[in-house]
Amino acid sequence: MTIEAPPLVARCENLGPPEEFTPTIFGPVWETDEEGSWLLPENSLGWGLIAFAAKWLRGADGERGWRFTLEQARWLLWYYAIDRRGRWIYSEGVIQMVKGWGKDPLGAVVCALELIGPVRFSHWVDRNGRRLTAWQEGAQPVGKRQNREPWIQITGVAREQTKNTMSFLQGLFTDEAKAEWNIEVNKEIIYAHGGQGRIEVITSAPRTMEGNRPSFAIRGEPHHWVNSNGGHDFNKVLRRNITKMRSTKGSRTLALTNAYNPAEESVLQKEREAYEVAVARGTSRTFWYSVEAPEDVLLFPDYTRLDENGDRIVEYDEHDQMIPPSVDTIIAHLSRILRVLGGDATWLSPEETVEEIMRPDSDLSEMRRFYLNSVVSGTDTYLVDADLAATIHPDLKALREANEAGDVLRLGWSIVGRDDPIVMFFDGSKSGDSTALVGCRVSDGYIFLIGLWQQPPGDRGRTWLAPREEIDGRVKEAEETFNIVAFWADPSHAKDDQDGTRYWDVLIDRWHGRMSDKIQPNLWAVQTGERMSAIMWDMATPAHQDLFSQAVVRFGDDMDAQLVLWDGHPGLRSHLRNARKFWSSHGLVIRKPARGSTRKIDAAVCAIGASMLARLVKIKGLETPGKAPGSVWYTKRGRHG
Repeated sequence: MTIEAPPLVARCENLGPPEEFTPTIFGPVWETDEEGSWLLPENSLGWGLIAFAAKWLRGADGERGWRFTLEQARWLLWYYAIDRRGRWIYSEGVIQMVKGWGKDPLGAVVCALELIGPVRFSHWVDRNGRRLTAWQEGAQPVGKRQNREPWIQITGVAREQTKNTMSFLQGLFTDEAKAEWNIEVNKEIIYAHGGQGRIEVITSAPRTMEGNRPSFAIRGEPHHWVNSNGGHDFNKVLRRNITKMRSTKGSRTLALTNAYNPAEESVLQKEREAYEVAVARGTSRTFWYSVEAPEDVLLFPDYTRLDENGDRIVEYDEHDQMIPPSVDTIIAHLSRILRVLGGDATWLSPEETVEEIMRPDSDLSEMRRFYLNSVVSGTDTYLVDADLAATIHPDLKALREANEAGDVLRLGWSIVGRDDPIVMFFDGSKSGDSTALVGCRVSDGYIFLIGLWQQPPGDRGRTWLAPREEIDGRVKEAEETFNIVAFWADPSHAKDDQDGTRYWDVLIDRWHGRMSDKIQPNLWAVQTGERMSAIMWDMATPAHQDLFSQAVVRFGDDMDAQLVLWDGHPGLRSHLRNARKFWSSHGLVIRKPARGSTRKIDAAVCAIGASMLARLVKIKGLETPGKAPGSVWYTKRGRHG
């Protein structure tokens, strides 16, 4: 189906990606059918809104008649798509696009339509315009105005986040529209319908918003809504208000945003991660529209290699001449990328953006977020998404694509043979942090999650403790399922509230008692001294910190070179993505994005530890274990109390 509505829609042609660059696109706006026509929703109120905007709203040039670009028009059709019962296909929307794409003007137009336009479903008509009592083949939807006192809010945790959308609105209504709907335009509030409807800016504290009844809300720059500025609480209240009015007013939100910084734990980040999980499960009702450059796209072209005749070569050795790219080459390279990401936004000037990116003092990770729409952290990011995606085991990718995932956790176990030697690494926390157990196959270093226990959110998490008996049950299941040749556990030093002993000692002693005879002595966690144990490997020991730091470097290099395969479990992926690099007195280590952060990394620690232990097994070799040296001491306080 194609859009045929001139002159209501401006005809802007997308230039198409250069050969070396294909963007990542979220949402159906650029999807086509088998014949190459745009994929459009079966039913949408957007067609009527395109015509309404052309009659009652001013264009970007101030002249009467707003015209959407083809890209904007397709977006509008999808955002206002309805099912055969007249209900929204999408319960909310997000526009995450490059800086300058035109998010605020489009958001302003949607606000204006929500105030005076036919934005709610009324009834169906047939091809001859006759009213129908229900949908039937060929039926067209007819919209009506939100007639229950439309209340549109443009929200943000700072006034700067609402300014652009509101300022564009002030010149958007034609004189005819102002007269028809009694519109009064002020600096921070716009009235219509004799004061019964309004558009207003909201940047208040969350408690003052509680109980509002908006019919529509713009969320301005939620990539800046973080805990420190009250963004998370602000968002919770706004969502409650919108949800309360969804059934009676059809209320929805639309977020206008740039890419987020994963180190900041913003509202947008949490929603994006939840959206990706929902999409994988087939349960998402969020219309997320984003055109992004993958993380591995080069900001600057690589050096050119020339042979003795000055011709460019692909196969080369270290003695060949290297020529750095010229400024013109860099500008051409970046301009091609920026044109693709800009879509139909022909008003964007790649040259000006290139000049900003090439400034010597530019933060390149920030440039990627704003101008390439890439979700990247700063230089302290331990692993990048591109490497994580590329190293998921291909057999597991195929199973998921065939919708045969089943048990997401044990899917990762399914490709490990019963006789394959594996190792396990455990990181135990009592309450606040996560507790994780990760396995690694010795033969090829394949990493898979065996267990992850995390504090639940809200009131349920206030008294939560890591479930030791459940965790012991999972370890028993692993013993019955895998050929475990080594198992190290790093426990927290937290004490049990009942008897004051260390929280994990009794359980780790239990594991030692069950498994010490099965693990050869030279693979024990501690092989000499009074703390001797097949399992207990305390990270607080300086020598262990040195060893783990080396493992952090090796694991990061292997992931970067895509030499590691893992199971792709979303919990493990989240922890790997959260990890940040930090240089300590023992060398490179990983830590959470910030002190007190809720973004956990314990499963990442286990993945690194399991990989380290598997490598150690390969170095030392496997033998038939004899009787383990020494004996185990059990006291009321525990062996290491």
